[in-house]
Amino acid sequence: LYILLAITIAMIIVLFLTKSYSVVKPHQAHVVVGRKGKRLYMAGREKEGIKSTYFYVPYLMQRSVLPLEIIQLKIAGIPLRDVDMAKFSADVIAYVTVEDPLQAAQKLGRIETEETREGFLLMSKELNDLVEAITRNSSMTMDVFKMMRERAQFSQTVEDQIAVQLKDWGLKMNDLEVRSEE
Repeated sequence: LYILLAITIAMIIVLFLTKSYSVVKPHQAHVVVGRKGKRLYMAGREKEGIKSTYFYVPYLMQRSVLPLEIIQLKIAGIPLRDVDMAKFSADVIAYVTVEDPLQAAQKLGRIETEETREGFLLMSKELNDLVEAITRNSSMTMDVFKMMRERAQFSQTVEDQIAVQLKDWGLKMNDLEVRSEE
C-alpha cells in the first residue's frame, strides 16, 4: 500500500514538473515575475547570460510572452481632419518590433498566450489606439491636399512621433505608411 502511494506521489510530482517546465521559442521573449523579481528568458542568448528554459508555476508567478517578430498593424479608415477641419479618412500600415522585452512587458501587461498570433492581437489593440491618436493629431497640422501630395513627408512625421512614444514602451517603429482611402 505504501509503495503504491509513493509511486502515485512520485508520478504527480513528475507530471507537475514536466507541466511547469517551459522552453522559450526562438521568436519569443518571456518575462517572468516571481519572488526573485523580473527575469527575462530568450532562446539563443545563453552567451549573454539569458536563459532559455525555466520552471513556471502559474499561481506563484506572472508571465508575459512577447513576440520578437515584426508586428504588422493595419488600421483601416481612420477618421481624420485637416488644419481647416475638413473630414477625410486614411489607412495606416505600421511595422513594430519589441526592442526591450522587460520594458514592453511592464507597459503592455500580462500576455499569457504561447500562440504568437494571439500575442500580436493583444499587443496590437494598444498599439492601434496609439497610432490612431498620433495620426489624428498630426493630420490637424496640414492641409489635406498637401498631405496627399507630400504623403512621404506626412508619413515620416507620424512615424517619428510614434517612435518617440514606442521607445517608452520598449518597442521600435520599423516603418509606417499613411495611405489615402480610395
